[in-house]
Amino acid sequence: RDDIIGARVWDMFPEAVGNDAYVRMHRAMSDRLPVEYEVFHPPWQRWFIDKVFPTTDGGLAVYSRDVTDHKQAERALRDALADAQALHRLTMDMAKHGEARELYERTMDAAIEIMRADFASLQVLRPDPGEPGSIGALELVAFRGFTPEAAEFWHWVRPDSQSACAVALRTGQRCDIPDGLHDDRIAGDDRAIYLQTGIRAVPTTPLMSRRGVLLG
Repeated sequence: RDDIIGARVWDMFPEAVGNDAYVRMHRAMSDRLPVEYEVFHPPWQRWFIDKVFPTTDGGLAVYSRDVTDHKQAERALRDALADAQALHRLTMDMAKHGEARELYERTMDAAIEIMRADFASLQVLRPDPGEPGSIGALELVAFRGFTPEAAEFWHWVRPDSQSACAVALRTGQRCDIPDGLHDDRIAGDDRAIYLQTGIRAVPTTPLMSRRGVLLG
């Protein structure tokens, strides 16, 4: 406290010089009127609401309230609303369009928007002509961000592949790969394609029918 009292505020917070708080406080000083504003403090990564009141001795009284949690909740709400709107658009498209290819492409657009992802793929479970009696293989029907090599390599994914999609195919459960470089479930040529394409983290979710049948 002793280090703060008597110090010049802009010497203590030089990164604030020129920002909105700086402008508003100088305006409160010159106009002798109270002001209120929100400000983000980068060194602390926190949001504050400042209320500034001129004092009778010619100075300013500043009251700050940390509103970071509130700002984060607002952002989460906006993101959730955007996701709900994206799902609504997808649902409307499914009702209006019967063409599978167009629906696949629209699904990719919605997935990228909702997941805020750099890559996405949609695969449909097909009978595997090379393995009669097996659970089948996943055919790539739409994607975003893949290189031509990746799209060709993953055009068919079989249960014995060493990718996140293959894990989901074998288990019928969601497979989360937080770091493909250091996860033993990703190996061989699959890992090489992940690296070549620039894919590191991969969440993969099985598509199930209402009866619990794996669709893709």
